[in-house]
Amino acid sequence: HETLMAAAGATASPAEFQDFACAIDALWKDSGIQETFSRRNEFLIGDSAAYFLDKLDEISSLDFKPSHQDVLRARVATRGIIEYDFIIKNIPFKFVDVGGQRSQRLKWFQCFEEVTSVLFLAATNGFDQMLYENRLANQLEESISIFETVVSHSSFRNVS
Repeated sequence: HETLMAAAGATASPAEFQDFACAIDALWKDSGIQETFSRRNEFLIGDSAAYFLDKLDEISSLDFKPSHQDVLRARVATRGIIEYDFIIKNIPFKFVDVGGQRSQRLKWFQCFEEVTSVLFLAATNGFDQMLYENRLANQLEESISIFETVVSHSSFRNVS
């Protein structure tokens, strides 16, 4: 669970986490919390919250080892710009992961020199979610707007 806790930004040791697990489980089973969770799109609750809270007994075990599914469902928001270099069939690629928050977007355009392709990913689960920065703005509509801004940028006139 150190991996999952680190992904969540937690700093408790596994033993300390065990101490909190019972209280977290009681909260998760509370009818008021469940009613709130049913309206999670209004409160910016992550889409994997139920998955992990339903597995709390397993996760709080001292010998817990995350499964592939656990790792896939853990999410760490990108802050800043992270570059990954890799080679496929002797062709070098650079993947640039940019933070999606509004405060991060001004940094994007510095990454656009010598770009030959853009892979724009948008979370479709944002169709009923509001932005962290603006509770009146829809996440999916914001993604569409960002896509239009990116593909219209002068750096991409000759990019696929």
